[in-house]
Amino acid sequence: MRPSPWPLRALCLSMAAQAIACTNTPDVPADMPTRATHQVLEYSGAIQNNDAPLGSGLYRNDLAWHAAPAGVCLPEFFPRIFPQWSAPLIAGFLRSEQDVDWEISGALSVAMSDEADAIEALKARARAKLAAGDEGTRLLFMVSKITTAMRSVIPSREGGWPQGSNSRCAGDDAISDLEDFVSNCGTHYIDKETLGGYVVMLADITSLDERDVETLADYLQVQSPLSVDEELPPLSFDWAIDATTGSLLSDVPLDVYVYGLPSPPVARVHEQAWGTTDLKDWGRYIANLRRSVEEAIRQESIDSPDYGRRVDVDILEYTRTHLEDCEAVSESIHRELACVQELDTHEATLMGPNVLIDHTIAMYARMLENPHLIIWPNLGSGPEDAQALYRSAKEQLETCADTITRTQEACDARVNGDDSSPGASGTSVCEACAIPEGCSERDLSTLIESLPPLDSAALAGPLLIERLGSAREAIAGYRQMQCVLTGLGGRFAGGGEGVFLEAGTFHSSQHHWILHTYSQHDDPSQPIYSQYSCVRRDRFIGHDHSLWFTHGNLTLVDTRTRGDRIEYHGDLSNLVALSGIRGRLAGLGEGAEVHMPVDRLDWRIVASSQQGPLQASFMEFGLSSTYTGMHQLYHDPTTYMDVFTAHANPYGSSRPHVQTRMAPLNDALCYLTEVGGQFDGGAERIWMSKSEGFWMLNARAAAGKEVKASASCVYYDQRRQSL
Repeated sequence: MRPSPWPLRALCLSMAAQAIACTNTPDVPADMPTRATHQVLEYSGAIQNNDAPLGSGLYRNDLAWHAAPAGVCLPEFFPRIFPQWSAPLIAGFLRSEQDVDWEISGALSVAMSDEADAIEALKARARAKLAAGDEGTRLLFMVSKITTAMRSVIPSREGGWPQGSNSRCAGDDAISDLEDFVSNCGTHYIDKETLGGYVVMLADITSLDERDVETLADYLQVQSPLSVDEELPPLSFDWAIDATTGSLLSDVPLDVYVYGLPSPPVARVHEQAWGTTDLKDWGRYIANLRRSVEEAIRQESIDSPDYGRRVDVDILEYTRTHLEDCEAVSESIHRELACVQELDTHEATLMGPNVLIDHTIAMYARMLENPHLIIWPNLGSGPEDAQALYRSAKEQLETCADTITRTQEACDARVNGDDSSPGASGTSVCEACAIPEGCSERDLSTLIESLPPLDSAALAGPLLIERLGSAREAIAGYRQMQCVLTGLGGRFAGGGEGVFLEAGTFHSSQHHWILHTYSQHDDPSQPIYSQYSCVRRDRFIGHDHSLWFTHGNLTLVDTRTRGDRIEYHGDLSNLVALSGIRGRLAGLGEGAEVHMPVDRLDWRIVASSQQGPLQASFMEFGLSSTYTGMHQLYHDPTTYMDVFTAHANPYGSSRPHVQTRMAPLNDALCYLTEVGGQFDGGAERIWMSKSEGFWMLNARAAAGKEVKASASCVYYDQRRQSL
């Protein structure tokens, strides 16, 4: 595995004990500008004066940003406004008061970094509900940060808006002292501000049964705050509300708190601003708000109330030109201010909103505390050598985090003139604000890239991996893991839409499991969905020294014309799974399946279509020395069936979501053997989930549409008596 550049690799390796380690990320061009090159600091904490306008000067004090008293600090500037619409959803479950800090803080600490009061209000509300409820009380929280527009400033020597603004950064008296300049103008200024607001919802879902809760988790992409998957696009708030959760939550009371957004559909119930809401009103509200914002931007209205309030700012450094315009002519100001800005940018890059150092330290700590969950490379004397390298890297990162914090404090004290330590008068600003030795971005990048790569993480149970939208990536090492296709959905409109899993090389000479999903239609509410499951190969136990193997893509079945039904037959002693499908899925006339007869001595793989070309791939896998046809599949103890089917809206009935229980999670791996139906929207999906210790096969479709899936499950332990 080729190491990824820092800090990208730190993000990709997000909590290796819970997700497949990021392998073989695309090469980054050498000339690609980094965050440090841009010298832009993202807002990460409440500005002391939250009303500081565009252009206002800011400086760092006690590791937070404070507005300089001068207000507008650029000599002249004019603003511009443009759309910046997004509405990602964050959701999670709470089962105890101990969950509140962990789940809410973990999920919202970055997304709502400027709304500490909002986070605390949600925590207080959740604690009160859990304390008032019974022992089995379960809560759902949903939070969306809705952004509407962005305002930015363009500094200009030729005048602009606001006319006649006075600034203490410029004037008749030139500023020649760094401390005076920082007090009046800050070290940076507000260059952009993102406008919008937040919607925070809290629901008591204790009345929902376990299957409904599992369905909600799937709909809302609920995951642990430790598991960060940068490849999975965030779920849209309005799409989730309108297309999925309305049926499950239609009768569940929802508490809601809205920040910043104009005229939300909320019935206020008391002075703390919490209220009640009906989900069906939110889709209409979001659509109307978006239209209002678009109209205000067309009219170039800088201060329209439809934009909401400020939810983020970007902070830019003063350039030398700005300093000259401000008549800060001292050469020492130019030099010393550059040193302060360099440290601030470095600190924000490594320890800002994404807390890359802390994030990586926590990840390494979890890996070292749970070494059995990781596939450690053997560097000579065993996995202990690799663990020692990761332990040493963790300690060096901890030292740098500590040192950078102390350096920032000393820098602030020196700039603000309150450094009374011995010898302070002879200490230059640049000395006090120098990036600590061994802790530069290059140093830390070298440290991370020198560690032996980890191809994958292993869990006690199967790891489910999901993707939305087009993707091509390696998800696990081929030699260590067995992966299978377990779900798909979205709009399959034709040959431009498909989902495939295969084994091959990906940006390295090593073999990996590689997923391919692609779509040529543009509607973001109907993305192609795919799901995969991976388990350690050494979980499978066979006779004597038999080995678990995968043949890869065994056969590609390709229909050519409308009405084709293509079958391939074979004499096979192993298992066959559906590994991919491509084409238009407009009904039960389109699909692919594996037929395995009772005697298990031959097999058929079939692809059929009434709408035109359809392509499907199938994969062979199993134990190398198992007797012919004797792989042991899980049989339901009541029906003795070893094929499980989920059929949404079967034969015109109204059953939009069907869930079928299959094998115990700890006993077997389940895989798809059949897919068919009308996949033409965001509501159509088949997938596997885990509930109460069992695999579950799910099929979901909008009213009037049918989708169908079948699956089989193979025992991990093949040392069973033949049936």
